[in-house]
Amino acid sequence: MSTWLKNALAIFTLATLGFLALSNLDSASGHGGGFQLTRREIAGPYELVLGTIPDPLVVGEAILILSVANPDTGARVLNADVTITPTGPGEASASSLIAGPDSYDPTLYEARAELDAEGRWVFTIDVSAHAGTGSASFAYDVKKLSPIAGLITLAALLAFLTILGLSIRAFIKDRTKGNRARRRKA
Repeated sequence: MSTWLKNALAIFTLATLGFLALSNLDSASGHGGGFQLTRREIAGPYELVLGTIPDPLVVGEAILILSVANPDTGARVLNADVTITPTGPGEASASSLIAGPDSYDPTLYEARAELDAEGRWVFTIDVSAHAGTGSASFAYDVKKLSPIAGLITLAALLAFLTILGLSIRAFIKDRTKGNRARRRKA
C-alpha cells in the first residue's frame, strides 16, 4: 500500500472518529447553532414563546429571543414594549434589559444578557402593547461550558495538520526521488 493511500486512510479515520465524538456531545446543535422558540407562557392577553442562544444556557453571554403573540389567533404582536429582568442564583443578577426587534425577523424581540454565575436563572418578561400588559417568568438552569469539546476539536485539528504535513512531505520526497532517478538514466 502506498504512503499516500495510508495517509489518506488515516485522515479519513481521524475525521470519522472526530465527527462521532463531537456528535455525541450535549452541546452539539442539530439546527446549525441557531435557535428554537421552545418555552411558552401566557402573560395577560399575550402568549410569550422564548428561545435562547446557546441552548442550553451556559455562563457567559446569552441571547434571548421572544415571540409575543395573540393566544387566540397566533398573530404576532408588533411594536410592543418588552422588558426582561434576569435574576440569578444568590446575589447574581443582571439589570433589566429592553428587548428590541430581532435583526433577522422583526416580528421577534431580542435581548442580550450576561449570565455571570452557574445555577438557576429566572427571566421575568413584562410586555406592554395595544391589548394591555402582561408578565411571565421563565426558569433556566445555567451551567459552565465544558472545555472537552474544544480540546477534542483542537486535538483533531492538530492530528489532521500533522498527517497532512507528513503526507505532503512524503509526496515531495517521492517526487524528488523520481526526478533524480530520471536524471541518472538520461
